[in-house]
Formats: sequence, C-alpha cells, structure tokens
Amino acid sequence: MASINGFGVLPFGSSDLAKYKIPGSATKLSLRREVASLIVELARDFHQTVEPLNPKSCWGHDHRKIDGGPNWSFHAPGIAIDLNASDHPRGKHNTFSANQEKSIRKLLKNYSFQGVRLFRWGGDFHTKVDEMHFEIIVPRSIALKAISSHPAGPVAHSTPPDHKPGSRALSLTDPRMTGDDVEYAQRWIGERRAGEPDSVFGTDTREGVRWYQGLRGIPVTGVCDQETWRNMRIKPTF
Repeated sequence: MASINGFGVLPFGSSDLAKYKIPGSATKLSLRREVASLIVELARDFHQTVEPLNPKSCWGHDHRKIDGGPNWSFHAPGIAIDLNASDHPRGKHNTFSANQEKSIRKLLKNYSFQGVRLFRWGGDFHTKVDEMHFEIIVPRSIALKAISSHPAGPVAHSTPPDHKPGSRALSLTDPRMTGDDVEYAQRWIGERRAGEPDSVFGTDTREGVRWYQGLRGIPVTGVCDQETWRNMRIKPTF
C-alpha cells in the first residue's frame, strides 16, 4: 500500500477516517483518526489567532495525487488540511498580512516535538507556493509520540502565573462551577462565547469537554476530571 512517512494512503470511506468539527467554528474536516487531535488543534488555533475559518473553503482528506502526477498528495493519507482556500489560492504569494504570517510562524513553532516541527506550511514550498496548506511532515512514529506526550498548545493555552488549574473536577451538576479553572478548560477546548470564555461551566462547556475527551480517546463523561486534566497537560491536585 502506498504511504507517506509511514501513513498509508486511505480511500474515501475508510474506517481510519472520521469527520471532526473545529471548535469555535462551523468547519468540519475529514481526517485520519490517529492524528486528528493534532490537526484539529492546529486548525482551531488558526481560527482563533490567524483568521476565522470559512467552512465552505476548508478541506481535509482527499484520495488524490498531486496535479495528477505519480506522487500522492499529503491529503491522501488524511494528514493535511487546506484552510480558507478561496482566500489563499495555490500559486499566489502574500495572501496573508505580515501579522497573520507572524501568527502562522508562531503556530508552527508551538507545534513541535523535541525540537522538531510537526507541520509544514505550504507558504514555504520552494516550487509552487500553497498558502492554504498545512501538512504533518514528521514520520508516523514521531507524530504518535508527540500526541501521546501532548506537546501542542500555543501560548494562549498556558496557565496564568497566579492560577493552578486541576484542583477540582468540573461538572455541570455543581451550580458553583465558575472561575479561572473553568476559563482555562474553555480556552483549551476552544470554546468561545462572544469572542471570549465566560468562566461558567454550562452545557456548551460540557459538550466541549465531551468532544475533547472523545478526541483524546478517554472516557466521554462531560466532566473535567483527573484524566481530562492530565490530557490538558495539568497534573491534578485533587
């Protein structure tokens, strides 16, 4: 079977593919299940820090070769995405502003594992520039290790210096469930209300936690418990 960096090419309808909604947006992408968490988080952070995603102009898996040639596209194994393609067509330079490109560079730097960048941006292609395009560039073994270590997460997800989340389980059943740790969880799962988290653990937050738990392969309870905190790179204290 043809593969790219250890990722086998997948036909349409493969059980190794699934469609994932990008938090905070209406965009859904077909992605390889085993690396979906990594790609979804990158797309979520692009949506939040570079520009809003247009659901009609974003794509994931596509069983095809590059320009009809002999080489498979990185879309074929389900390890690449195109974001806002209509605004950033292939072959066109400087479709992002200087500040947007700076934000993209920051994302690429944040998504690394042991000093190795996990993604390549099509804006850096030497042949035909493709600024809509992002692809996992590392071998499959490295990508899976990176996911198990939870290395990804931009500065926006860092813990405020005066706050240590993980001191309690967050649940919809507790009417007092508000505060900084709720806001931290909301930022991690990408929940936004009017542009900012509201620090209240409501039904939307519960569903966001359920989505994140399913994405990480942990029990889907809707409660931000010890295991969920650990997946957010926080060591629980309760």
